Amino acid sequence: MGSFAHFTIDGYPVAWDKNHLHTWYFKKKDRDIFKRKVSERNPLIWSINPDDDEEETCYIYRINAKTLIKRLELAGYDMNRVQHEFKKSSAKMIEELDYYSKEFGLDYAKHSELLKDANLNDWLIRLKAIIQKKHQGDQWKDPVTHEDPIIDFMINKPNFAFEDSPVDLTFPCESFEAFFRAVAEVVDPEAICEIDATELVLGGWTNNFDDLIEYRQPNTNIYGNFSTAIENIQGLLANADNQTLIRLLFANVITSMESYLSDTIKKNVLGRPALLRRFVESSQQLKEKKSNYAEVFKIMDDIENTVSQLIDETLFHNLSKTISLYKSVLDVDFPTESMSVIQKAISQRHDIVHRNGKTIGGEELEISNVDVSSLIDTIKDVIDRIDYQVKEGLLDDGDE
Repeated sequence: MGSFAHFTIDGYPVAWDKNHLHTWYFKKKDRDIFKRKVSERNPLIWSINPDDDEEETCYIYRINAKTLIKRLELAGYDMNRVQHEFKKSSAKMIEELDYYSKEFGLDYAKHSELLKDANLNDWLIRLKAIIQKKHQGDQWKDPVTHEDPIIDFMINKPNFAFEDSPVDLTFPCESFEAFFRAVAEVVDPEAICEIDATELVLGGWTNNFDDLIEYRQPNTNIYGNFSTAIENIQGLLANADNQTLIRLLFANVITSMESYLSDTIKKNVLGRPALLRRFVESSQQLKEKKSNYAEVFKIMDDIENTVSQLIDETLFHNLSKTISLYKSVLDVDFPTESMSVIQKAISQRHDIVHRNGKTIGGEELEISNVDVSSLIDTIKDVIDRIDYQVKEGLLDDGDE
């Protein structure tokens, strides 16, 4: 079993992946998430019930044929390349058919004749007809004979032959890209080209849409953990009537803030190569490390573990270092007007945790329910503003 992603051009399947997402020539900015009815699925891929009105969330990469052509040609797959592969592959196909004919007594004479004088333009005309009429090379059902011999050959692959072909249709080519370019050539420039990755996302086989999913939420996933922690503190605070519990709740507000700041920087740095590089280049500790070229690959292999350890060792209640780290790595600004209030609360938390609620002068620290609520309001406002900036930075213009 498994999950599949399907690549279609103008609704016609041209490639598929199982339990893996190959994004081909699509970029992050091409992604979309939307709702559709199950009955609106592509009938060339799924067996569907036209009366099924159930809605599903779809995870799609989508561009038009004009954009796909541009990206393919920038990668060297122009029509000259298609012509070259067409001629070369046609000759190889003839050799293979002749081999099966001689070795196993199979009659492939008519197929060989089609290929001997094959003209790319003739085949492109047939390819266009196949795409428009949605004729399909069906490997699972009985072949459907077509009166046009080239179309019949393309949609009904000869038994035993061309097992190494990169595509399902019997189209002479050596690469997926040449076939994509041929298909893009015969459809309208505005025709939709898309990868439907819905099954892979729902099956947990890819995290390519995680940032987009998170971006479309009001807050990041880590903010949800912070919010839950604050709600738990507020629930306990409502019935807190002794100084020991109130102090602990006060301290936990700071801990919740630190957890958010630590988890957010760690998730983003370890999940995105560009931010990992920014962290490494801005880390004073890593700048001070000496290394040589002989160790470079070892360093690269272990860089994520090293960075993860550095983040775990970072004291996120050190506001000046935290503010600098967030700015240099995530380009996030802290609201400066609240920092003095939070810095005072951090000092009080230190007294609570390390001096049993007494100041450095030995005075008993008195914390009220109102003090805790006020601190919650301040820190929640700060984290709200930080999280907004983090969420806005989740998406890149292109691939990293």
